[in-house]
Amino acid sequence: MLNPEVESRLSQHSSSDSIRPWPSAAMVYVKVMWTVVVCVMIALVIASQFLPNKGLYWVQEEEQTCAHNSVNLSVYAEGNEKEMKRCDIPSPKLVGRTSVREGLSEAEVEANVTNVLPGGSWWPQDCESTWRLAVIVPYRNREVMVGPFLNHMHPFLQRQLLNYTIFIVEQSRNKEFNRAKLLNIGYVLAQRSGPYDCYAFHDIDCVPEDDRNLYNCADQPRHLGVGMEKFKYK
Repeated sequence: MLNPEVESRLSQHSSSDSIRPWPSAAMVYVKVMWTVVVCVMIALVIASQFLPNKGLYWVQEEEQTCAHNSVNLSVYAEGNEKEMKRCDIPSPKLVGRTSVREGLSEAEVEANVTNVLPGGSWWPQDCESTWRLAVIVPYRNREVMVGPFLNHMHPFLQRQLLNYTIFIVEQSRNKEFNRAKLLNIGYVLAQRSGPYDCYAFHDIDCVPEDDRNLYNCADQPRHLGVGMEKFKYK
């Protein structure tokens, strides 16, 4: 026979054990997942001791190579900027009033003007131009004017030491000439190939006679051809 006091304690202990809740399924799942995570981390640490370093650090090496190339390119660019000075304003190469040669074909102009890049671009080689200029020219059915225009405008803009590109936007022949639409198209094309600091909307039958008429960029729009020969420059 047990002591009544001991028997009472045993009965209380048994009753408390009978009502203690069992761990829920979620708690069991968390414990299992933690065990799996710990095992995977241990396995990775052990495996890293046997893998070659190149396999572990291939991405890092590639990033370091890119960074090294970028540094070299930036140093090269900084060196060019230090050596290249800004072009003088106004340009010392201006000659004043010049005549316009007529009756030139495009082939003759290509033979005369040999320093222009494909696409009608040019920039100074011994100094850095202050502005990038896009000259947009609407055009249709005026072949006789293309040669004189290009033959005159390329040297004109080069004497002003501008970084420029001439865009000649030609309209198809079977529709009414729409100058404004061609200017809009030229502007969009120039933006895609830019950036440019300013845009000059130019007629192909109107060329400046004096290179002191500067095509420099300004804060406000301005008219470059205020006086024309056929109106006696009024």
